[in-house]
Amino acid sequence: MAKHGASGQAYVARTKKRVYLWIGPSGTNSVGPAMKRKYIFVAGDLSSDERWNGSDEVTIQFYDFGDGVVASEARRRGTPSNHVATVRFARDARSGGFIEVK
Repeated sequence: MAKHGASGQAYVARTKKRVYLWIGPSGTNSVGPAMKRKYIFVAGDLSSDERWNGSDEVTIQFYDFGDGVVASEARRRGTPSNHVATVRFARDARSGGFIEVK
């Protein structure tokens, strides 16, 4: 995963953030094509948590702590986060690759 902020703006500013996700085979025994997605979210210091349910399903939650707030400082102070988005992917039984679950 790669996250990029708006050009010429501080990353902590509430602006459009581009997120590039890639889920693909790891190791020589994995099958299925790579899955690539691009998302655009409006957020401050965009953070994410990934949670795998075995090797066939992953949920990614995106959040921030507000405009201009640095995520690491907010976590240290125990500041509550703001939900930005949740995306979920599961392995497709036919292709062996991952698909987005809506």
